[in-house]
Amino acid sequence: MPKDEKQAELIKKGICPACGRLLAHLESCIECPNCGWSGCEEA
Repeated sequence: MPKDEKQAELIKKGICPACGRLLAHLESCIECPNCGWSGCEEA
């Protein structure tokens, strides 16, 4: 599986692709409170 697809699968499951911890949903963004990774979507 390509890296982008693997990352998308992790995000779908609520897992941070950078550190493997749980993601938090903040408004239109998903962020990792552990490492600071952010997957903010442009509205």
